[in-house]
Amino acid sequence: MEFGNLFTYGSNNIVNFESINGVNIIMGRNGLGKSSLIDVILLTIYNTYSKYDTSCEAVNRRHKKGYSILTLEVNNDLYEIKRTFERVTNKDEKEKTFSSENTTPYG
Repeated sequence: MEFGNLFTYGSNNIVNFESINGVNIIMGRNGLGKSSLIDVILLTIYNTYSKYDTSCEAVNRRHKKGYSILTLEVNNDLYEIKRTFERVTNKDEKEKTFSSENTTPYG
């Protein structure tokens, strides 16, 4: 999994689940981004996540754009999901909306 500028994370984050065999718990202090890792996976696959009804807050407040790439193996077939996210504001900047593009090619 690779992602950038989502939730509390900055750019160019990589999590290699294959290299962490046997890990079954994520520990840390409140606010460090433990549940955000799960939310990045949910956002990438389903375009929604656990914290809010809308995805407008998924992009880190310090950035206008974010992305995620998730590679999955199912029955020996590889699937790659790529999404880009952009924080969009209306004229009054009172309401924030969210746009997402999704591509799922894998060669």
